[in-house]
Amino acid sequence: MPTCLGALLFALMMMVSAGNAQAIELHRGVSLDLWSTWPDDARLAEPGFLDVFPEWRRGIGNDKIRLLRNAGFDFVRLTIDPFAFLSGPSDAKSGHLLQQTLETVAEIRQTGLKVIVDLHVIPSRSYRKIGTGEILTDPELFKSYVNLVRNIAKALSSTDPAAVAFEVMNEPTFECDKPADGAEPKWPGMLRQLYQAARAPAPKLTLLLSGACWGGSEGLVRLGPGALTPDMLADANVLWSFHTYNPFLASHQGASWSDPPMNAISGIVYPPVCESKDMQATILSRADARMAETVTDVAKLADYSKQARDMLEEYCTPGNAAAMLREPFEKVTAWAEQMHIPMNRLFLGEFGMIRDDSPGTVTIREQRARFMHDIRVEADNRGIAWAVWSYGGSFGITVDDDSRKVDPLFAEALGLPGVGQ
Repeated sequence: MPTCLGALLFALMMMVSAGNAQAIELHRGVSLDLWSTWPDDARLAEPGFLDVFPEWRRGIGNDKIRLLRNAGFDFVRLTIDPFAFLSGPSDAKSGHLLQQTLETVAEIRQTGLKVIVDLHVIPSRSYRKIGTGEILTDPELFKSYVNLVRNIAKALSSTDPAAVAFEVMNEPTFECDKPADGAEPKWPGMLRQLYQAARAPAPKLTLLLSGACWGGSEGLVRLGPGALTPDMLADANVLWSFHTYNPFLASHQGASWSDPPMNAISGIVYPPVCESKDMQATILSRADARMAETVTDVAKLADYSKQARDMLEEYCTPGNAAAMLREPFEKVTAWAEQMHIPMNRLFLGEFGMIRDDSPGTVTIREQRARFMHDIRVEADNRGIAWAVWSYGGSFGITVDDDSRKVDPLFAEALGLPGVGQ
């Protein structure tokens, strides 16, 4: 096709896109729980274990989900782990899980909430063989994943496109750095496959797509014009998702699943009040002591200690924390303008701050609220819909994981009209 004709076709597609409204309108959301028991491979084969899926439905009914609607959320991000579909796959098991997913969507819709079905891939662990890395690097497994995306999209095509959307992959973990050998990144081609697999059977379904590098702003802005097809760019029913936990030192301090030194650092205050050398020394000595309990390699321990000092110095420098928080928004806004994508087609899929995880890591409720507030305001000021992480667990926004009532302080920080009563 001649270049001028191709440019004309692209311009016409963009004009059509601009004239079409999105099938779903989203504003304020929250991600639901992924697992309650975090099962290993063996548990998935236990008779009856997957009879109720997602697992949280065993203890959380519509009475508690309705509290989210009462608080002022208009949608939930329904996190579905593909591990359950891909581990020991069978047509009968996959069909059962898919039916359970559709039933969950229907039940949530009864509360008045809209639903994003999020195929929530996470990294594998010693107790589970299939995770993000395996799906992204094993061609046969990725082929199975693409087929799963196709099947879920086909099933969701029967739902109301004004109330249900589909996120094809959570946080692709690779390609945070450009390949040293100059090789082309793999994610753009994989993303195109996922888009096509979902779009073909579900032409009206809103799809959520993201960049690589854990689905953050860095990955999204690397999706240049050559990485995306004209139909992807012109598709008014595509939302471009990014996650941000900046400043990361505050949001993930002490997280047990993170690597040193992050899992050893605690006592980080937001907004920062750690400019004094005495305050920094207290935080660092505590981190060094924790790392010494598990890290036996002297050289590694010294490196982790230096990393901790560099991270803390950067965070504590006046003005830096605020700049870190704004940076992802500035990046994706500039990217959207460059790609001629309207702001209402950007989507902040995750943000939040840990409440407590490892011993000695207790973040103050008011600080968590301020953190959520500041990120939420950045999104709102740009007209970007958002979903806070998360309903329960270490980043939970509820008073507790039993009552599941939204904490009034967090409801206020998130600009919600209610308090989940």
